[in-house]
Amino acid sequence: MITENEKRLFIESAIKAMAAYTMPYLTQVSGVIDEHVGEFRGTGFFCELAGREAIVTADHVRRKAMESGKFQGLAFSRGSATVPTIVAGEIQSFDENSYDLAIYYPSSRFPLGHEKRFWPGDRIDRDPRSILRDYLFVQGFPQRYSWFTTLGGNAIVSETLAYGAMVRYSEADVPPEEREQFDRELPSYEFLPREVLRPHQFALNFWVEPDHFLGPESSTKMADDWSEVFEEAEEEQSVAPGQKVRGAFGLSGSPVWRLGTSGMSSRQWTPECSQLVGVITNWNSEAKILIATSASKLLEVSAT
Repeated sequence: MITENEKRLFIESAIKAMAAYTMPYLTQVSGVIDEHVGEFRGTGFFCELAGREAIVTADHVRRKAMESGKFQGLAFSRGSATVPTIVAGEIQSFDENSYDLAIYYPSSRFPLGHEKRFWPGDRIDRDPRSILRDYLFVQGFPQRYSWFTTLGGNAIVSETLAYGAMVRYSEADVPPEEREQFDRELPSYEFLPREVLRPHQFALNFWVEPDHFLGPESSTKMADDWSEVFEEAEEEQSVAPGQKVRGAFGLSGSPVWRLGTSGMSSRQWTPECSQLVGVITNWNSEAKILIATSASKLLEVSAT
């Protein structure tokens, strides 16, 4: 039986391992001001969908950039010391039913930097309930630590936030036959009201500590205060229900993984066991949660 201390040590080591392992799949989404200058807008990731190379982000990242009237288009970073690539072609929007997903399929092979990769399609989880008994991991680019981009010269240099947490349960997530044990182990657990989420969404607790920041070399960044990750909302930025004027801006579009530890010991686990399970689309400050659209919906819309 694993002790609480052993569990904590494993999670700490797993987050560090996942941060390094998943970095090649991340991209920064920037608004193109002109052919030389861009501005960071959010996070995205490279993955394979239905056998095609794709770049995924939250649709509101794309929509708000275009509605601002400030940008000519979008660009995606493709590696350190590598000039971002300006999007050529249509970014498909899947905002129906509040999925809040945007997918870009390059017309030709996307010119990735040598350290970047597309997440394998067979490691995107099709079971939305698989997250209920696993530890979740998020990595993205907080806006406060992401700089303006010179598209024609210097590449973006930013720090990521690597973060792990369990899913935030609603009462419906706990089977009746397990409720007694759940209440015994977590007697003061605060269930998430069902009306906070839609059927295709899940939530994870989100409370940032200073040592969660990683620099470009995966070295720890000690922030002066945990709240540094929370950005002041821009004047034109609408505030969603449940949000305050400060939020985790920049993390929208970040991928969510589950570690895949079920049925194995901590010594057997490697980052290759992880599965992509969702895309961050919102932050609810009152409940202190990040909200994600399930990867099962990403697979669904990509098949249409």
